[in-house]
Amino acid sequence: MNDDLLILLNRLKSVENLDDLNDVKELGDSILRKEKSLLKKICG
Repeated sequence: MNDDLLILLNRLKSVENLDDLNDVKELGDSILRKEKSLLKKICG
């Protein structure tokens, strides 16, 4: 598991309100965009 996913998991565990959950969602979306970009570079 990479560092980004560990950070996401830890943030998810500490959610206390809707704003926290939105922050975690934004972080997850950012990680997905980064991973998709890396896959695009690798796979062409």
